[in-house]
Amino acid sequence: MEVKSIDDYNNEAIRDCTFDTTNLEEYTIRLGKIKLKWGRYVYDESVELEKYRDELLHAKKKALHQYKYESDLKIQSKDLDTFVDADKEFREAQKKYNTQLKKIECVENFLKVISDQSFAISSVIKHIQLTNSMGA
Repeated sequence: MEVKSIDDYNNEAIRDCTFDTTNLEEYTIRLGKIKLKWGRYVYDESVELEKYRDELLHAKKKALHQYKYESDLKIQSKDLDTFVDADKEFREAQKKYNTQLKKIECVENFLKVISDQSFAISSVIKHIQLTNSMGA
């Protein structure tokens, strides 16, 4: 999977939400493919999240082991979490995980906007069709 930044997704969402107002029916048809694409992005980013979750759990286990069994310091069990939270590798893994969570939230929001746009355009098309049939 190609790694995309939030800016990449944002630019793509802008392109996907831009359409020719004189050809709403064609855009409505295209929206189905666009929603599928964004659904796939959510899936792909969720797979990445699982990798980061595994890294985070590994970093936590490693830090716990290090501070509990390998450290020259005599750390009480109640204080272990404080040392783990301060561990550099654990903090880096946690940052990656939290960033990925935000990225998924952003991509899901883009998908929601596109889905909402699909509904709005369908409503406009129905209104135009109704107006045209009443005028004929």
